[in-house]
Parts: sequence; C-alpha cells; structure tokens
Amino acid sequence: MATVVAEGLDYAWAQAHLPEGRRRTAMFFEIYTAATRDPDLRRRFLDPVVTEWLKPLAAALATAGTPPETARSLASRISPSTAACCSNTWRWATTPPPKPPTAMPSGPPDPTSSTTPASGETGRRVDRIRASRNGGRHSEHIASPGTRGYNQYMTVNATLTARALLLDMDSTLVNSEAVVERLWGTWAAAHGLPIDEVLAVAHGRQGWATMAALLPDRPMELNHADNARMLREETTIVDGVVPVPGAPDFLAAVAHLPHALVTSADIALTEARMGAAGLPVPAVRITAESVTVSKPDPEGFLKAAAELGLPPGDCLVFEDSAAGIAAGKAAGMRVVGVGPRAVAHAPTAHVADLTGVRVEERGDGLIAVHILG
Repeated sequence: MATVVAEGLDYAWAQAHLPEGRRRTAMFFEIYTAATRDPDLRRRFLDPVVTEWLKPLAAALATAGTPPETARSLASRISPSTAACCSNTWRWATTPPPKPPTAMPSGPPDPTSSTTPASGETGRRVDRIRASRNGGRHSEHIASPGTRGYNQYMTVNATLTARALLLDMDSTLVNSEAVVERLWGTWAAAHGLPIDEVLAVAHGRQGWATMAALLPDRPMELNHADNARMLREETTIVDGVVPVPGAPDFLAAVAHLPHALVTSADIALTEARMGAAGLPVPAVRITAESVTVSKPDPEGFLKAAAELGLPPGDCLVFEDSAAGIAAGKAAGMRVVGVGPRAVAHAPTAHVADLTGVRVEERGDGLIAVHILG
C-alpha cells in the first residue's frame, strides 16, 4: 500500500491493480467531495453511492488476492457515517464476483437473440444475449466485444427511446470543473460570497444569470461586463479540460443520428473546450448567442428541437446540473442525468458518466438509449 487519500482508499494501489481503477476511484472522490459539502445530499446520495462504488471495488480487491480484512479496512475508513451502508460491502469483499453470462455459441442463430450494428462504428456488435429476471426486475445482458471503456458484459437497467438527443457540454461531455471553480472562486472572493454558494448557482447557467441570481440589486450591465470578461479568460484556459469518461465513444455512436449541443457557453468557449477534449462539435449547436435567457429556462432545448424539426417530446436530454435538468423538464423532455450532481434533481434516469450509456439505432427511426449497470 502506498499513497492513501480520501480517508483510506488507496488511489495508487487501485490504479496499479484494478481494471479501470483510475476512473473508478477518481469518480468516487468527485462524488465524495461534492456530497460531503451538503448534509442533505450526503444522506440522499452519498451513502447509496458509497455502496455502489464499493461493491465492484471490494469484489476486485478480493479477486486480486487481497485479504478480506484489508478490503474491509479500506472500505470502513471512507467515512464513519457510512458504516451502516458499508456493512453490505463485507459480503461482496469476501465473496468472489459472479461470473459473466456465457456468450452465444457459434452455429445457427438463436431465434431469441438479435445482432444489430451499433450506431457510428462498422463491425461493432451489440448482442442481446438473453433477457433474464433478477429478483423480479427485468434486465438484459449485452456484449460489446469491440467497445473501449465498457465492461465486456453489462446489464441494461433501463431503455429510453427518442428521435433526437440533446447534449449539454460542461460536466456532461467535457470535464472543465477545475477552470470553472478557479474563475468563479476569484469572482466570489471579490464579492464576499462563499464559493460553494456561488458554484451551486453557477453550474449550468450563463455567467450573467448566475451573477444576477446571487446579487439581485447589482446593475445588469455590470453582470454582462463581468460575464464577457470571464468568457474571454475561460476560452484561453484549456489545460486540464478532458472528455468525461465515455464521451468520445458516445459522440462517435450518435454522429449520424439526430442530435444537438445545448450549452450555456458561447461559441468560442464551446469550440475551445470541445477541441481541448478532442471531441467534435455537433453540427446543430445552441450556444449563449442563440438564446435570450439562460437555463433553467427551456428556450435552448426548445430551439434545438425546432432546428432538428422534432416536437420536444421526441427529444432526450443529457444534463448534469440542476439548472439544465430543470430546463429539459420544462421543455417537456425526458432527461438522463450525468454525474454526481444530477441524481439529486430527479432526472428520468441517471448514470455516473457516459460509459454507462449505449446507443442503438432502430429501424423505425427511433434511437434506443440503454442505461447500463
């Protein structure tokens, strides 16, 4: 054991020994940090998520030959307040993980299975192995032999259908939080405001709208001037801007399907951050210049639907923030929440990141979005 962080989880050991250890532990620490700032969020979100993240971690520890007491010790040191939640982890730590379902044998096709080319990549297969009932809940195991960033076998927890996908940018497709927190931290200090309070409002909103909400008596022209300055500065700071896990494969999969970007950033910042993350900017994009109001107003999502020639109810939104989720709902759309902030705002479905999503094009013009577990 080497560097111990976040009250006992060994980040260096996880990176060295666990499959996708770096991604798992990094996302857990992000969740841990966000949730511990808010007691209500901790109660509603952190404890269940601790169990969810510790389950595969503890199983991997046991599989790698770590003594069960070591796995228990690592888990118990995350937080004393999560002891009751973590109690279920001991069983996972001492029991080998279940074997994955067996793939279909070669030979004549099974009439109960189907093979559909996944959207956006030639030769990639999504094989519906078979439907099963686990504790009365229907699930579907899918295999994806050529897909980076996914487990070989995953379970479909839910499937949503739509005719178009509307995508937020920051914290949904790209991780730019370090830059956002630095710039808003400077602004918050200049106005004597707690940074946590500022960030709670800022996520998902245009800058001027955040300032107006926090300082309602401040002249709006000052808000617009500060916002323009911050946008210029943000556009030049792209070090550390990276794709959210799964975003490159996700965008490749939807490339030829109806989709649009709906972001509170202006076009210059959009191109800078998407470029820094190595992601293509969708042909249909609704940016700050396209709207007269900010999220949580639904104007941006409604404009995107109109540009795609579809009614709002046919669109599925991917969002991470309270303002963005509220905007999607106000537009009459279903919302897939992405990341730790989203779950507290009751999206239609929730994923930790885009590795938890698989997109499938159907022959009837519908897009099937599988939420994986």
